This record gives sequence, structure tokens and C-alpha cells, in this order.
Amino acid sequence: MKGESNSAYALFANNFSGGTTTGGTCSGAACTECGGALQGNFSKGMFANFSGATLPKGNYTDNTGTTGADQLYFCLRLAGNELTSQAYSTVNQGAWTIKVG
Repeated sequence: MKGESNSAYALFANNFSGGTTTGGTCSGAACTECGGALQGNFSKGMFANFSGATLPKGNYTDNTGTTGADQLYFCLRLAGNELTSQAYSTVNQGAWTIKVG
């Protein structure tokens, strides 16, 4: 994700990790999404496998979290001290893509 005001600064994909569960009120590595199997395994242009994630059939528009949906959680594990205070997003390089296969 690049800075929206100054795109010379970025949060890189391999600084994120993810998982299918969250630790709730945890912080840092105690959260499953922060210390899980996908720790540092993201990179631009490559898909990462969320083991245990399922996408069951059902009405995914009902937003109940039970039918036609699975929860994926992400953690920003590292943000460099060179970063400036600004919004960071994928607006300058394209959205993240979730592929079901």
C-alpha cells in the first residue's frame, strides 16, 4: 500500500500477515493473525493460501457471518520509521484480490 499524499512511502506486502481467526483483544504476536502461518508470506502479484478458509454456499449479502462467508484477518507486523503521517491504501496501485479456487 502506497501513501496517498506521497507515494514514495509504502507499506509492503511482506510486512503483513493473516489468518482465519483473531485473538480478539490481543495485541502483537499474541494475535493469531499476527503470528500465524501466513506471517510475512505475502508479496505483490502472488496469491497466499489461507489454510482452513472456506467459502460455503449461501447468501453472502445477509452479513450474518454464518452463511456464504468466512472471516479473514490481517495484521500489519512492521511499519518502518521512515514513514510519514498520511493515509496508506491501494488506490495508487490496485486493490487486493481474493481468489477462490
